[in-house]
Amino acid sequence: MNKFLKITNAPITGQLISLEEIKSISTANATSTDVVINYFDGTATTVVTAAQVDHDVYTEIVSAIESAIATSFQNAYYNLVLSKAVTSITNVVNSTALLYDTYPAFYGVSSSRKLKTGITSIERDRRNSDNAEQNFTALEKTDGTLITFTGSAVTDSGFVVQPYDQSGNNFVVSQPNAALQPRTVFEGALVTGGTRAAWDPIGGGLGGFSSSTNFDLTDTGETYWFAVVDYEEEVEQQILFMQRTSPWVTGASVIFFSNTSNQFKVIKAQPPTGANALSTFTNPAQGKRLITVRLSYTQTEDWCTVWYDGVEQVGVIPTAVASAGGANVNLHIGCVNGNTLPLQHKMQEFHIYKGDQSSNRVAIETDIMTYYNI
Repeated sequence: MNKFLKITNAPITGQLISLEEIKSISTANATSTDVVINYFDGTATTVVTAAQVDHDVYTEIVSAIESAIATSFQNAYYNLVLSKAVTSITNVVNSTALLYDTYPAFYGVSSSRKLKTGITSIERDRRNSDNAEQNFTALEKTDGTLITFTGSAVTDSGFVVQPYDQSGNNFVVSQPNAALQPRTVFEGALVTGGTRAAWDPIGGGLGGFSSSTNFDLTDTGETYWFAVVDYEEEVEQQILFMQRTSPWVTGASVIFFSNTSNQFKVIKAQPPTGANALSTFTNPAQGKRLITVRLSYTQTEDWCTVWYDGVEQVGVIPTAVASAGGANVNLHIGCVNGNTLPLQHKMQEFHIYKGDQSSNRVAIETDIMTYYNI
């Protein structure tokens, strides 16, 4: 049965917030003395201080509640009371909307959080001990459920079979080859990037995720692509996103880290088929975690823009031939065809938006960077 927080501090006195809907809200500015939980068990009111150790409201508050309330008392309301006037906490409590509830995406996956109301499992994982597979929610990745499934010994590992599309469109990208699946548990411990769960292709077999069906972008003149990854200078090219087939078709695209002087590049196929336009951004991307790309199919000049951690980059962008929209071909994330030109460092989120997002980009980036402390 769902539990709720009843907010008693002004200006939102009496507001009920489902614990399930606030589990991924960041409280990076909170301290262990900022939040107090009052609960009533039918006899007396008890006060519990909730520590904000890992900056996750859901994990810490639920832990405090469950440690103090009998399991038979399931349908109570709980009062979240601020022990002092902390603006950041008040704002956090009010900001319960998930990213896709406010800014719906065409496709998106995350290694660590729920992106849209109504989403349950965020990925399907396999354990190495017997190759059994199971779906996991964002909470289950961090509350011990995943580790219970994989095992906690140094010989135990878990691998990502499929990250689930949380946009609501249910597009499937996966890694069916067990030898190439990115690792999500290593030596009995959750793989993390910073403080958040991550996928590690190095621990798997240097593989990413690919679709077996076409990803249709033919009805949009512009797309925005967001990726949260770790990147260091390497000698190999590494694919962030690829939407193409062989031979090239008009509107196909590749977004990748280049092995040439550690550059970042964006390709789009233009008519006639095979006449590709290539933009190059020479500022090194290593050490940057959020990569954002705007790709226009209809523009002939300045048809792409790149941001590292929200900062626009200077690039050499050649004149291109306009097309009506993107391509309707397979989608590859972190690789080509499963394991060619794979990312070689941890990855955490990928989002694809159709249409002009110029008015939303900063807000989307802010949401991502706040969550991942970028």
